[in-house]
Amino acid sequence: MTFLEITHPDEREGNLKEMALLATGDQESVSLEKRCRCKDGSHRWMAVSISAISGQGDETDRHFISLIDISSRKQTEERLRLFESAIETMNDTVIITEAEPIDLPGPRIVYVNPAFTTETGFTEKDALEQTPRILQGPKTDRAMLDKVREHLEAQKPVKVEVTNYRKDGSEFDVEFSIVPVANDQGSVTHYVSVQRDVTER
Repeated sequence: MTFLEITHPDEREGNLKEMALLATGDQESVSLEKRCRCKDGSHRWMAVSISAISGQGDETDRHFISLIDISSRKQTEERLRLFESAIETMNDTVIITEAEPIDLPGPRIVYVNPAFTTETGFTEKDALEQTPRILQGPKTDRAMLDKVREHLEAQKPVKVEVTNYRKDGSEFDVEFSIVPVANDQGSVTHYVSVQRDVTER
């Protein structure tokens, strides 16, 4: 059985092009990410490395092929792509910050979705490297901010309502929740805040 025979039909054309480069000597090796058919008939993503092995007269007559299963990584990438797509199209504002520091100047913003700009007037460039304090003003309830701080220090989720301020200084009321995000070691590295305008309510 050849490598082309175990490759997913949708990707065989690409394989032929890469193999042609090896055959002509334009490349000594190629690295691919392809879906390959397993013995049970299922297809799994593989990191494929193909190297030409020269025969007599320096002519390539064989290839060394190594396969590494990367299906789990591909599944993770697909989930992330779907999550990003969902967040980008949400009507609610999404803000992601670093977990530290809780004290001034506060955790820096590392991501805002397009709804953030629509709602607040702050662009992504305005917000990144700043803190959520750019949304606070004279009528922002201090008691609610203290509640948020208390929960962040305990690394617990929290939900409150406060008055925020747009870039032009206008007020709007929001209900927002903040949840901690931990790494594989269990350490909280970021906070995700989802905010909804409740001014009319």
